[in-house]
Amino acid sequence: MFEKQDLNTCPADFHACVAAFCEYYNVDEPVAAAFCAHTENAGFACLIKGYVEMARLNSQICAEYTACEAEAYRLVC
Repeated sequence: MFEKQDLNTCPADFHACVAAFCEYYNVDEPVAAAFCAHTENAGFACLIKGYVEMARLNSQICAEYTACEAEAYRLVC
């Protein structure tokens, strides 16, 4: 199992980096490989950055939603 920080320093073997990314984010490896081939591997760093940014955004949304749910639960129960 790979840890998130492992993706920040890709190993020399680019295919291992793609495999680590796919395992961590549960992305279909052939799709990621096709994306990398299409962008000549330059887009892979952007892809990782996008997933990290979305993870932060999703965490913020979940935190706000949880607070709303807790408030609604207090009003109903």
